Amino acid sequence: MRDRLDGLLDEAARGDVEPVMTMDRNADAKLAERRGAPDRHRATLASAQTLADAANPFGAWVRPRVGQPAWVGCPLKVHRRCVEPMFGISNRLAYDGGMVLARGKMAEEDKLTKLRPLLGGSRWFDVAGKQGGPKHFIREQAEIVLRLVRAYAEGGFAGGDGLPALFVVSPFRSMADGLRKALCEDLKARGHTSKAVGTWGTASVGTVHIFQGKEKETVILALGGATDGAIEWACGTPNILNVAVTRAQRRLYVVGDRTRWMAASSLLGEFAGLPVETVSVATDWVPVA
Repeated sequence: MRDRLDGLLDEAARGDVEPVMTMDRNADAKLAERRGAPDRHRATLASAQTLADAANPFGAWVRPRVGQPAWVGCPLKVHRRCVEPMFGISNRLAYDGGMVLARGKMAEEDKLTKLRPLLGGSRWFDVAGKQGGPKHFIREQAEIVLRLVRAYAEGGFAGGDGLPALFVVSPFRSMADGLRKALCEDLKARGHTSKAVGTWGTASVGTVHIFQGKEKETVILALGGATDGAIEWACGTPNILNVAVTRAQRRLYVVGDRTRWMAASSLLGEFAGLPVETVSVATDWVPVA
């Protein structure tokens, strides 16, 4: 195995979601103490990325929006996945403004917009509400997501299977699970087969964590969040927000209670430039490009 790893070059994409660890932190600390392992090697504190960074002599110190500067091995400098506003949000959240957008990306986007306007420019659909359930599933926000996905499909922005070619992600599993169920039921009611819809639901709707490393032309970020504590957890560090934003190549549509999320963390200030559209499920609102 070591022979296979010789010469491995790890290019760091900062701001990825931290690994989900089920190991008890106290047990991890005891094991590390018994073996004399430093904290940076503890399973609950380290990841393959942080260990690779520490071992890499080629890199730079990067200061995130919150926390201490970190040594980053071979830091990513030229960004090619997203256009604005996603690029700018990510660059400020996780890279201390150190990235540059690949040459020609915005000119290419201007041409694409004329051919595929999608649901209009990226924006925040402000949907108030904290009631719902289970847990962090917010019914009003789910209804707006349903209307967005329906309009997207009706606009012809579908894959070869005729199903909406986008991702719907949320920081919370309960919100993602509730959305998957609602969206799949709606698609089946519109004539799609259970098998095709099931495959689509698994591949296209879920938590931010499971979409790390994936990308799509359009991403709907359904925030959810029934309590202030849960919202503060989701935006306490740049990681979840950064990964959610950078799944979107061309369009990011945020659905959530803007007032509550903006008050939860200064990191949400990076979203202030997104146009805001206040919507309500009590009306017959539908998205207009």
